[in-house]
Amino acid sequence: MQLLLNIKNNTKATLLAEFLKSLNYVSSVEEINDAPIPPTHQKLVLNRIKNTKPQEYIAYTDARKKLKKKYGF
Repeated sequence: MQLLLNIKNNTKATLLAEFLKSLNYVSSVEEINDAPIPPTHQKLVLNRIKNTKPQEYIAYTDARKKLKKKYGF
C-alpha cells in the first residue's frame, strides 16, 4: 500500500518522516517537495504548452470542476 500525505507544518512533517523511517515494515519514506522535475517531464509539458492553441485554454476553476466531477475529488 502507498500513502501520500500533505502536512502543512514542516516541523511536524519532518518528525513524522523520521518516525516512519524507524519502522521496520515501512520500505521507504520520500520527501517530494524538493524533488527535481525530470527533463523528460519538462520537455513534455513545454511541448504541450507550445502546441496548445489559445482557444483550447480553460480557466483553472473550470478545469478543477471538471476533474472533481470526473474523479470525485
